[in-house]
Amino acid sequence: MTSSRPAATAASMLSRRLPHPATSALGLPPEPNSAQARTAAAVGDAPSSDRTLREALDLYRTIGATGHAARLDRNVSSHTPDSLSVYGSLLLRGAIAAAQQDKRQTAHELVNEADVAARQLGVDGNLRWTAFGPTNATLHRVSVSVTLGDAGTAVQVARGIDLSAITVTERKANLLIDTARAFLQWGRHEKAYLALRSAEEVAHEEVAGRPAVHLLVRQLMTTAPPSIRRAAELFAARIGVSR
Repeated sequence: MTSSRPAATAASMLSRRLPHPATSALGLPPEPNSAQARTAAAVGDAPSSDRTLREALDLYRTIGATGHAARLDRNVSSHTPDSLSVYGSLLLRGAIAAAQQDKRQTAHELVNEADVAARQLGVDGNLRWTAFGPTNATLHRVSVSVTLGDAGTAVQVARGIDLSAITVTERKANLLIDTARAFLQWGRHEKAYLALRSAEEVAHEEVAGRPAVHLLVRQLMTTAPPSIRRAAELFAARIGVSR
């Protein structure tokens, strides 16, 4: 029998009321093999941001260049699901690196080309341990947007993602962390807090062990109004954030 339960999205996980400060969240450990390790196995150890961007651009100019969809369509016979997965995965890494360097046009070109490759692939798979597909490309679009400071775009894209389609626990947590970053950029402190709580419920160790999340929580404690600050402080203590 088909379930009538609506799909969980990033938006639906944030539509709950602010919990009582004494309420604890369920902490679930992430999957034993990290997504980072699986990606590294497919495309090599994670290089520096500059090298990642350079490699992605070289590959993009060789295979993609301009006229993204047309170029891929012409060369469809030369692409296998494996090659599309590795190609798209490297483009996404390059898009993140470009966004971190504030190279806006390059970041958008790379994530758009990765989206074309994902649609050409057609499924959310894990070929060559990349977990590449349409959903993964959309997750990276959220990350690129928030890294570039486009909080509204990041939230809008995140709201359309079906969380049940994300099979890698760490990537589900990453989406919620990126959503929290976007809400904090936007000044929506309660929603930022709820996104962090949701991320912790999905993957406690991933959230508690990441310095970037600790920094985000400190920013939340510093900027949030008193009504949110106390809950944020309790959350910070639970995941080991020091002042």
